[in-house]
Amino acid sequence: MNKPIAGTGARLLLGLGLAVLVLIWCPALVRTQEPVNITLNGVDSSEFPRVVAYVTVSDHTGHAIPNLLPDAFTLSEDRNPVDDVAAEFLENVGEPILLALALDTSGSMAGTALSNAQAAAVQLINDLGPADKVSVLSFNDTVETQVELTADKAAAIAAVQALSAGGDTAFNDAVYEGARLLASRPRGRKALVVLTDGEDTSSVLTIDDAISAAQEASVPVYAVGFGPDIRPRILERLALLTGGHLYRTPSSEQIGESFQAVARLLRYQYVLRFDSSLPADDRPHTLRVDVNVEGIRAHAEIPFTAVGREIALAMVAPAEGSTVGGMVTLTPRIEAPGDVLQVDYLLDGDPLATVTTGDFSYAWDATTVPIGRHTLTVRVTDSATNEGEADLNLTVAEPVEIAFVAPADNLTDLSGEVEVAVEVVSLAGVSHVDFAVDDQVVETLESPPYRFDWDTGSVATGDHQLAATAYDVNGLSDRATLDVWVAFRGTSWGLWAVLGLVLVVGGLMVPLALRRRRRVVRQPTAAGMPSTAVAPPVPRPGDATTERSDQPEGEPVAWLVVEAGPDAGSRWPVVMGETRLGRTRSANDVVIPSSTASRRHASILADVDGFVYYDIEPTNPTLTNDVPIVGSHELLDGDRIQIGDIILRFEKEG
Repeated sequence: MNKPIAGTGARLLLGLGLAVLVLIWCPALVRTQEPVNITLNGVDSSEFPRVVAYVTVSDHTGHAIPNLLPDAFTLSEDRNPVDDVAAEFLENVGEPILLALALDTSGSMAGTALSNAQAAAVQLINDLGPADKVSVLSFNDTVETQVELTADKAAAIAAVQALSAGGDTAFNDAVYEGARLLASRPRGRKALVVLTDGEDTSSVLTIDDAISAAQEASVPVYAVGFGPDIRPRILERLALLTGGHLYRTPSSEQIGESFQAVARLLRYQYVLRFDSSLPADDRPHTLRVDVNVEGIRAHAEIPFTAVGREIALAMVAPAEGSTVGGMVTLTPRIEAPGDVLQVDYLLDGDPLATVTTGDFSYAWDATTVPIGRHTLTVRVTDSATNEGEADLNLTVAEPVEIAFVAPADNLTDLSGEVEVAVEVVSLAGVSHVDFAVDDQVVETLESPPYRFDWDTGSVATGDHQLAATAYDVNGLSDRATLDVWVAFRGTSWGLWAVLGLVLVVGGLMVPLALRRRRRVVRQPTAAGMPSTAVAPPVPRPGDATTERSDQPEGEPVAWLVVEAGPDAGSRWPVVMGETRLGRTRSANDVVIPSSTASRRHASILADVDGFVYYDIEPTNPTLTNDVPIVGSHELLDGDRIQIGDIILRFEKEG
């Protein structure tokens, strides 16, 4: 009967022995059962969606636990997991320390206790960094702020050394006032250190009031208590609920060690960085940080604001107020807090394009919109739902325009070597110009001046058409034509001599000299004129056939006032002779910025007898006083001329 008992006792002794060996050789197993504390010292969301959290991890004695790996931390915002967290363990990094130091100066602190507290406080202040700030408070019957937050260590030390003891202990009020002082500072690693040797005896506020103030200000409270009269449970509750720690010492001689532990805890921090997935709504959210230290877990929460920020947006090209045409590359310059998700382009308020990749540029074909003024709007949205918008005022014009400058369009015939020249205006730049006779290309020029000598002897006598086509670097083009009469084929003097001799012999020289030479020009058709008839030449300023009054050449004899359209309020002069109206600037005296206007749309002929309006393009008819013009119309003072959406009012000078 005794053997089983003896065996049981032996097994118990063996088990206890093994347990002792485990405790001796595996102290890490014991440590893993000790609690871990985590404190969120602050969150910086001023660069939202980038969020930076400052975290302190300590053991049960209040000493910092260094060198934890990034995977020891798990983060969530509003209970949603956070991915891609970067964690660093650094010393004196990031935001400066904002420390409120509250010292008990009640009567029980008189003598050695106060001296030891002052020496420990001076050492704590000296341990702070250059950018750190400290405030000194004292409390007995009431709480007094000796020094506001300052980086002036000498001033703070002087305030500490000037303290004296006497009165009761307003501990709760001191915690409340220290938390309130730090709550007004939005940035920094905040901490409140409170030293006391006894329980609260004179506060107006309760300990719950003090705890709530510290929690609302996100201020951890590090309580340092010594002597037999402190209330450990109250101090532990205060530290636990605010994310701080209780340092309990048997006497005032150990105050310095406790203060040094607090200083190390504040200096050694983990910096956690991540990009928030929350919208930038300027509203409060909750950040939770969990830590796992050898299987022991702890967590802390802190509020932060998803700060909404503006996107800096400007257009690199085109510039504000510029004139564009053809293919236009829209290039924005964007500085956004988050990743740019998309850029929306709108023209005159209507959607034009949405770009979500690359540098967010867009190739816009401006030939698809009417000539004239337009407003381009650019809107940017980033990953935090921040938005930016910019408007750009542009004028859309013909991308390339060409006009003949030689031969003159009033020549009746050509012969021999004739200079052919054009004037080209291009927004993007000219690639080349093709010259053609009767649709057959005879010359190509790739650089100015765009002119060449044409041998009319290469074509038969009679009507011919010269054409010139200008191409810009984007492949867009414009074409100009000129109808000419080639009088004689060939240019040699021998041919002229033989022909002259024949004419003399035939007695035809005089009739030929008196014969009015045929002239073919592009001109308006008078009302009632048959389409097969040759119209009379259109007079122009300087023509010998144009009748003149006493009005000086080039002086306005009437005006066209823009009543409706992009240039409303502007005035165009009408001179003696011909005033040309149309869409292209190079070929007209009055520019009509309307997509329904023709390049050469109409002419106004002015002479001593009055003013006549000729509609050159019957396919795009003009309205005069709301009535379509058929061929021509005699203009009277006050007549309203409508071409597309442009309305002009005719006013006689004087």
